[in-house]
Amino acid sequence: MKHNTRTYITFLLWCAVIAMLIYMGAYYFLAIKGLVLYYSATQIALYYGSTSALMLTLIYIANRKAYRYTAFAFMWAIFFRFITVIIAILPLAKAKVALPFYEAFFNIIPSFLYICLEAVFAIQLLKNNKLED
Repeated sequence: MKHNTRTYITFLLWCAVIAMLIYMGAYYFLAIKGLVLYYSATQIALYYGSTSALMLTLIYIANRKAYRYTAFAFMWAIFFRFITVIIAILPLAKAKVALPFYEAFFNIIPSFLYICLEAVFAIQLLKNNKLED
């Protein structure tokens, strides 16, 4: 299980790196290019980074309790991620958004990146458990 803890910490660090990259990308488009979006760069990075950290933690806890259910925890994490994306996009439907493509871009791309990160994390946890058996 020590190897899984190292894997968990490594993926949390990757989560923070991706959040910083998303923040820098969003800041570039919002501040330097002058786009005006519904959510700020900080809100986008914090929302998706913290949601992903929560999902990684839930997958890790499921793996620690019963490693056979790691894949189910990952599937629930994806379901929860889609629900949070819908909740994040709902205010955009009521707001008068000048650039809907960019609004969708800054909500869909971070979700896709974090889903990929969570998938690799779940696979790595399962591989580590297979090696320990």
